[in-house]
Amino acid sequence: MAVARPILVGFAYGFTLPATTQRWSKVTETLADETMREWPGRTFTLFDFAVLPTARGHRVGKTLHNKLLASRAEQRATLTVQPTATDTKAIYQNWGWRQIGQIEGGPTAPAPLFDVYLRDSLDDLRHTR
Repeated sequence: MAVARPILVGFAYGFTLPATTQRWSKVTETLADETMREWPGRTFTLFDFAVLPTARGHRVGKTLHNKLLASRAEQRATLTVQPTATDTKAIYQNWGWRQIGQIEGGPTAPAPLFDVYLRDSLDDLRHTR
Protein backbone atom coordinates (compact mmCIF):
# COMPACT_ATOMS: atom_id res chain seq x y z
CA MET A 1 0.00 0.00 0.00
CA ALA A 2 1.40 3.37 -1.01
CA VAL A 3 1.73 5.99 1.68
CA ALA A 4 0.85 9.53 0.67
CA ARG A 5 3.73 11.87 1.26
CA PRO A 6 2.93 15.27 2.68
CA ILE A 7 3.90 18.14 0.42
CA LEU A 8 4.57 21.74 1.18
CA VAL A 9 1.79 23.81 -0.42
CA GLY A 10 2.73 27.21 0.97
CA PHE A 11 4.98 29.20 3.24
CA ALA A 12 5.25 32.62 4.85
CA TYR A 13 8.02 34.20 6.84
CA GLY A 14 9.47 37.54 7.82
CA PHE A 15 11.36 39.48 10.44
CA THR A 16 11.06 42.43 12.81
CA LEU A 17 12.33 45.72 11.41
CA PRO A 18 15.14 47.14 13.51
CA ALA A 19 14.52 50.48 15.19
CA THR A 20 17.32 51.93 13.04
CA THR A 21 15.73 50.88 9.74
CA GLN A 22 16.01 53.20 6.76
CA ARG A 23 13.06 51.49 5.02
CA TRP A 24 10.58 54.32 5.41
CA SER A 25 12.98 57.01 4.13
CA LYS A 26 13.42 54.98 0.92
CA VAL A 27 9.70 55.05 0.06
CA THR A 28 9.16 57.32 -2.95
CA GLU A 29 6.13 59.06 -1.45
CA THR A 30 6.25 61.40 1.53
CA LEU A 31 5.06 59.55 4.62
CA ALA A 32 3.69 60.97 7.84
CA ASP A 33 6.20 61.18 10.69
CA GLU A 34 4.09 58.71 12.69
CA THR A 35 4.35 56.14 9.87
CA MET A 36 8.12 56.58 9.64
CA ARG A 37 8.71 56.40 13.39
CA GLU A 38 10.14 53.03 14.37
CA TRP A 39 11.03 51.48 17.73
CA PRO A 40 12.11 48.01 18.80
CA GLY A 41 9.35 45.55 18.00
CA ARG A 42 7.00 47.96 16.22
CA THR A 43 6.93 46.53 12.68
CA PHE A 44 6.99 43.01 11.27
CA THR A 45 8.07 42.59 7.64
CA LEU A 46 6.24 39.84 5.79
CA PHE A 47 9.26 39.11 3.63
CA ASP A 48 8.13 36.16 1.53
CA PHE A 49 4.81 34.43 1.10
CA ALA A 50 3.70 31.91 -1.53
CA VAL A 51 1.13 29.19 -2.16
CA LEU A 52 1.34 26.56 -4.90
CA PRO A 53 -1.08 27.32 -7.74
CA THR A 54 -2.83 23.97 -7.17
CA ALA A 55 -3.51 24.90 -3.53
CA ARG A 56 -4.89 28.37 -4.23
CA GLY A 57 -8.58 28.99 -3.66
CA HIS A 58 -8.66 26.71 -0.60
CA ARG A 59 -7.86 29.37 2.06
CA VAL A 60 -4.28 28.10 2.45
CA GLY A 61 -2.84 31.57 1.83
CA LYS A 62 -5.28 33.35 4.12
CA THR A 63 -4.67 30.80 6.86
CA LEU A 64 -0.88 31.15 6.57
CA HIS A 65 -1.16 34.94 6.51
CA ASN A 66 -3.51 35.18 9.48
CA LYS A 67 -1.74 32.63 11.68
CA LEU A 68 1.70 34.12 11.07
CA LEU A 69 0.62 37.71 11.72
CA ALA A 70 -1.55 36.72 14.71
CA SER A 71 1.48 35.05 16.28
CA ARG A 72 3.56 38.22 16.08
CA ALA A 73 3.96 40.67 18.96
CA GLU A 74 4.56 43.68 16.71
CA GLN A 75 1.98 46.46 16.41
CA ARG A 76 1.89 46.50 12.62
CA ALA A 77 3.28 44.84 9.49
CA THR A 78 4.66 45.79 6.11
CA LEU A 79 5.28 43.98 2.83
CA THR A 80 6.23 44.73 -0.74
CA VAL A 81 4.71 43.38 -3.94
CA GLN A 82 5.48 43.83 -7.62
CA PRO A 83 3.26 46.54 -9.15
CA THR A 84 2.13 44.18 -11.91
CA ALA A 85 0.75 41.61 -9.43
CA THR A 86 -2.75 43.05 -9.51
CA ASP A 87 -4.52 39.91 -8.25
CA THR A 88 -2.13 39.64 -5.31
CA LYS A 89 -2.55 43.32 -4.45
CA ALA A 90 -6.34 42.95 -4.48
CA ILE A 91 -6.07 40.05 -2.03
CA TYR A 92 -3.81 42.05 0.30
CA GLN A 93 -6.20 44.99 0.25
CA ASN A 94 -9.06 42.63 1.06
CA TRP A 95 -7.01 41.36 4.02
CA GLY A 96 -6.58 44.84 5.52
CA TRP A 97 -3.40 46.12 3.86
CA ARG A 98 -3.09 49.58 2.29
CA GLN A 99 -0.55 50.78 -0.22
CA ILE A 100 1.57 53.64 1.12
CA GLY A 101 4.02 54.14 -1.76
CA GLN A 102 6.77 52.46 -3.71
CA ILE A 103 10.37 51.52 -2.98
CA GLU A 104 13.29 50.78 -5.29
CA GLY A 105 14.01 47.11 -5.79
CA GLY A 106 17.77 47.37 -5.98
CA PRO A 107 20.21 45.94 -8.54
CA THR A 108 19.40 42.24 -8.00
CA ALA A 109 15.64 42.55 -7.43
CA PRO A 110 13.16 41.06 -9.91
CA ALA A 111 11.55 44.49 -10.43
CA PRO A 112 12.87 48.06 -10.40
CA LEU A 113 10.09 49.25 -8.06
CA PHE A 114 7.86 47.51 -5.55
CA ASP A 115 4.59 48.70 -4.05
CA VAL A 116 4.88 49.09 -0.27
CA TYR A 117 1.92 48.00 1.84
CA LEU A 118 1.23 48.60 5.51
CA ARG A 119 -1.18 46.88 7.87
CA ASP A 120 -1.59 49.37 10.71
CA SER A 121 -2.65 46.82 13.31
CA LEU A 122 -2.55 43.06 13.82
CA ASP A 123 -5.03 43.08 16.71
CA ASP A 124 -7.99 41.88 14.62
CA LEU A 125 -6.02 38.75 13.68
CA ARG A 126 -5.01 38.03 17.26
CA HIS A 127 -8.63 38.06 18.39
CA THR A 128 -9.68 35.44 15.83
CA ARG A 129 -7.14 32.76 16.77
